[in-house]
Amino acid sequence: STLPDIEQLLLWQPVVNGEQYLNQFLRIKLASEMLSQGQAQNGTKQLRALLKTGNSIEVGGYGLNSTVADDLERLKLADMPPPCEVLWLELGLEASDLPSPANQRIVEGWRTAGVKVQTRTLAGDPFWLTQEITECPALIAATTR
Repeated sequence: STLPDIEQLLLWQPVVNGEQYLNQFLRIKLASEMLSQGQAQNGTKQLRALLKTGNSIEVGGYGLNSTVADDLERLKLADMPPPCEVLWLELGLEASDLPSPANQRIVEGWRTAGVKVQTRTLAGDPFWLTQEITECPALIAATTR
């Protein structure tokens, strides 16, 4: 079976480097251990070694196995220009038509590859870092307009 043609793609604060994201994810596990046990039982190297030997670990209620970790670690958004128009939205301290400088390089690479990319940085707090449900009105407005 084939996937339907995608006409547009919406990205909210996209993860651009899988290896860095995996490290951040593993640090959540370490922080949880430190809060519950007073110290972390492992470091990120040890957690990666556990995954490499076929073990799964739980991070924030999510199971993570070696296949997912390996696949995630290899992903680089710069190498994945989509076959459709993109609306790239980020949150920052101030509103702007540009993404962060690091992400601007990815956007320019995609544009060079022929992808139409519209970017906006919206003023707002990083809601994904909070424990409670937090809304970002600027992000909702930019998404639904």
